Amino acid sequence: MVTRQVNQDGSGFTLIELLVVIAVISILLGVVLPALHNARIHSRTFAGLSNLSQIGRGFSSYLADYKGTYPTGWRQDLFPKMSGEDTNWAWIINGHLSKRPSNRQAVVQYEISSIFRDPSAAVDGGSIHYTGHPIILVDATRTSLTHYRAGQLVRPTQVVLVMDGSQVPPGNNVNATAVNIDQHSLWDEQSRPVYYDPTAVDNGQPIAPGPNEDSLAAAGLIRWRQYSNTSANFLFCDGHATTLKPRDITKANIRPDR
Repeated sequence: MVTRQVNQDGSGFTLIELLVVIAVISILLGVVLPALHNARIHSRTFAGLSNLSQIGRGFSSYLADYKGTYPTGWRQDLFPKMSGEDTNWAWIINGHLSKRPSNRQAVVQYEISSIFRDPSAAVDGGSIHYTGHPIILVDATRTSLTHYRAGQLVRPTQVVLVMDGSQVPPGNNVNATAVNIDQHSLWDEQSRPVYYDPTAVDNGQPIAPGPNEDSLAAAGLIRWRQYSNTSANFLFCDGHATTLKPRDITKANIRPDR
């Protein structure tokens, strides 16, 4: 005999009916929760692309005001001691957009815009979550390269300007430009240029992206932090931003003048 719990109005549910309802709810949760998780992952990636698009508009405005010359990628005065006059490309673009000074002292006084922080970053904190190209955004601390001009770009729609990168602690400008992109330093052991070697014929080769370590260390590598660490967001020199997998980035994407 089946036991039925009866309410005052005579209605009720059998134990079997309750179990069926619970089973249906469990199935629905099993379908809905992964979908919600994926939706959150996608929304964070899209928010990161929106950040890069805004940064791209900041670069366009800066280039228009400075006759097509890109800002310094990183300048650390009194090297290796950090000073209030240190700067980097993110602070410069932030200062250009906010009409404020763009050195370390100003960043300590005024918080940098949230567009320089990526929602998908694994480590909580840091003021910059993106890395700049070390030749276009000149690493003035480590090299004697001259400031790069937009007119020097051969393929602005293909060359990466800014990418998902290592996170920079607040008030610090370390790693604002890439030290490594394809497991090479800016120069190789014989001081030959790696990113824009005019004799190279391997533009179609994929880069070797190096370890995927999303932390405040490990300078300047691409961070494949999007879509569960399988992809990265990139801002290109023409201003468009997109999400790509490691196999989609070749040496042509990091060589600006050939």
